Amino acid sequence: MSKDKQYFLASDGKLFLLATALFCFCFASAQNNCSAFDLTSQAYDFGILATGVKSTRYRVECQTVDGPSETCSSLSNSMEYTKSTWQIFTTPNYFDHVSMIIANQNVPAGHTYGFNIYKGDVRSSPGTLVSGCHSMTSNAYRSAQYSFSCSDLDPNTTYSIQIFYHQSFTDSVELSLVTAGIVPTALPQPVLSSLIGNNAMTVTPTTPGVSFNPQDYFGCNSRHSITACGAALPSGGILFKGRNFDLSTFFSVDLTSAATVNLSATPSCGPSLLIRVFRQALTNNCSDLDPANIVGEGIGTAGLPYCLPAGKYVVQVSGTDSLVDNSFPYGTLTAGNAPCLLSNLGSFFSLNLAAATPVPKMERVDSTLCSGQAYTLSNGTKVNTSNTYPDTLRTVNGCDSLVRVLNLQFKQKTVQSFFASFCGSQSYTLPSGKVVNAPGDYSDTLKYTSGCDSLIRVVHLEPASPKRVMVDSYICEGDSLQLSWGPMVKTGGSYNDTIRTVAGCDSIIWMVGVYVRPRPAVTVSKSNDISCALGSARLTATGGFTYAWSPATGLDRADVFNPVASPAATTTYHVKARSAGGCVAEDSIQLLVSLVSSGNSFLVPNSFTPNGDGVNDCFGLRHWGAVTDLHFAVYDRWGKRVFYTQEVDHCWDGSFNGTPLPAGTFIYTIDAKSACGAVVRKGTVTLVR
Repeated sequence: MSKDKQYFLASDGKLFLLATALFCFCFASAQNNCSAFDLTSQAYDFGILATGVKSTRYRVECQTVDGPSETCSSLSNSMEYTKSTWQIFTTPNYFDHVSMIIANQNVPAGHTYGFNIYKGDVRSSPGTLVSGCHSMTSNAYRSAQYSFSCSDLDPNTTYSIQIFYHQSFTDSVELSLVTAGIVPTALPQPVLSSLIGNNAMTVTPTTPGVSFNPQDYFGCNSRHSITACGAALPSGGILFKGRNFDLSTFFSVDLTSAATVNLSATPSCGPSLLIRVFRQALTNNCSDLDPANIVGEGIGTAGLPYCLPAGKYVVQVSGTDSLVDNSFPYGTLTAGNAPCLLSNLGSFFSLNLAAATPVPKMERVDSTLCSGQAYTLSNGTKVNTSNTYPDTLRTVNGCDSLVRVLNLQFKQKTVQSFFASFCGSQSYTLPSGKVVNAPGDYSDTLKYTSGCDSLIRVVHLEPASPKRVMVDSYICEGDSLQLSWGPMVKTGGSYNDTIRTVAGCDSIIWMVGVYVRPRPAVTVSKSNDISCALGSARLTATGGFTYAWSPATGLDRADVFNPVASPAATTTYHVKARSAGGCVAEDSIQLLVSLVSSGNSFLVPNSFTPNGDGVNDCFGLRHWGAVTDLHFAVYDRWGKRVFYTQEVDHCWDGSFNGTPLPAGTFIYTIDAKSACGAVVRKGTVTLVR
């Protein structure tokens, strides 16, 4: 039997004790002590704490409090908290935070615990109360947590904790102390005289690249509230994309030449870190670090600079100091396993810096200008003749130089002049459609689709007098031409006629030269017929200048001489070939489709080169022809999906979310249905750059 004691202070100042006899039945054993750690002399000693977890389990059932001084007055209904236990621990020489976690075994509903913390070992002396009553509450199966960080506790000091439980609470309890922190931050302020060890890097870029992976810790001395200095280190922290970063350390980087730089920071505990890159050198005055010199900032790697010129830089890495909302149910914390409790405080991180010498890129550019214009090359030289010119571009930072081969074409214009006449009060209609009734020189201009002048026609209009007009006309072999005075002709030759106006003046003698152009000798061939092994075929037509295929179904293009055909059934393709003179001839070919599956059906390329040269630029299955229910996916070596499509005409260009991926081997999976049945392919493809 135990007594539940409650104390009441009367209006006259007298203290009354109400003792209620309670019977506490408990079958005690070595593993189930119903009144464990009840008295100060029975306090559990965790010993000297070290980085990691120390835990103890005990039963709360028959413990009591021994007097009015053992109370947690800030708790609601504090007089109902009549059970308590005592624990002792000693802080290590260095730590950043100590967190207390209480998990009960069987009670799912939330439970509030109170506790007092005393400096000293209550087994030998009463101890000194460090601070008043604190409380912490579990939520359903979520454990209760309370953290002491930085100056809350002294190093190398013994503390005693008295934990209060509600009189109705009976359960098995796991009390854990989680300690984090090994060493202070190496460079919490951007001060040159304090720069040591791995926080200083001299980077000489190479091909394919050089990398650095220094580590640092976010200790208590990295808190902005302690190290605040200037605009780069505000006391309230750095607000970036909705998060406040109030822990910082710094690195000095001396970049000996321009480089493409990849920069990231990997925390061992807590959320992603903020990286800011300043283009300036460290000084002995921390307030000299100026946010106006930031050339890139971002969380993880987003927003960081890719190309940097040679020079001195300061890299600021910042974390957050806030409580992480974690759940540690009864029995889940183990010795030596330190969970993340205060975000990045008390943990280390790795700074990953890779720098490579920029590799020039090659590009071919076709450009068209009008006759009389000039093109200015990147070096300032002006050119005005059609030719191929080398032209090199460089970024402001000297990275990623672009070597261009410029194919420059100037559109030439043609001037046509002819004479016309009219008589009396008649008018004359110019080629442009404009009507004039006075002698003179008139002109109109036709333009290329590019906007350049193509044809300038000049009409010299004179009073009527007999004129001889010579006209050349062209027809295709087998066609006929109707002369302006009515006759139809099919053969070449010179045809004459005399025309007079209604007024009977200005007779015109027409001399028409008719020339017959041959039709193109068109031939058509095929590379193969369609089967399960060859899902497409190359059709080739010769003899023409331009081509038009029909039907267009199953063709990748219908306007080239060599389209790729992937019909679902046997198809006869017709091609119209047009000569440079505009004459047309036709031919046709039948493409057989035999869909009988074999072991070599539906082949998949094993490599591709997305370099923009138009050859093997995309990894895809267009040559498979008519397949349905396609599921085509590509993964990187870590299993991350970088491409997916259900369209056979879609292909992977070697990028992810618009960013080109580096050369390497990727894994593909393909499921589809064809006329030959289900198609399943798995394998690897090599991206070559």
